[in-house]
Amino acid sequence: MNEVPYYMSDPFIGEIRLFAGKFAPEGWAFCNGEILNIRGNEPLYSILQNRYGGDGKNTFSLPNMQGKIPLCFGQGPGLSSYRLGDSVGSETATLNSGNIPSHSHTGKLYGLNEGSTNVPEKSVFGRAIRYNSYSNDKSVGVKVNMAENSLALSEWGAKSPLPHSNMQSTLALSFIIALTGIYPTRS
Repeated sequence: MNEVPYYMSDPFIGEIRLFAGKFAPEGWAFCNGEILNIRGNEPLYSILQNRYGGDGKNTFSLPNMQGKIPLCFGQGPGLSSYRLGDSVGSETATLNSGNIPSHSHTGKLYGLNEGSTNVPEKSVFGRAIRYNSYSNDKSVGVKVNMAENSLALSEWGAKSPLPHSNMQSTLALSFIIALTGIYPTRS
């Protein structure tokens, strides 16, 4: 067998790696959706084609993995089906009455009094429970229902919900793609 040795430093064209630098090394580009000309990048285009964008005649795009995580194509048992090149998810989400199941909030607290306000700012709901830590006896407290509107969505929040971050915990790394290198052979 006369196989050419492959070294980890020799990338395959179209190979994607994580990179911790602020620049793309020579022969690599950031996976940021950049549009490239097919002319001059024929080997890379033959692998990516225009599945990430571009017109497929003169231009094609690199995958855009900014704010994304890799997702395998196909379908696992009980999971959604994804095609190669699909981009799913969003960095923010807005919750409103249309996408939250109907539910209610009730709260009970134990205290020696019923409290004096239903406005929580700079207030407490009642005195702290004091009990014998050896016997766990909480009977000194009085079970009190909280006011029904103390956990309700505010009128402003119900009419004008704001998006919240939907991002997972992250480590700031970049995905880079090899523009040049070894052309992968089909097996």
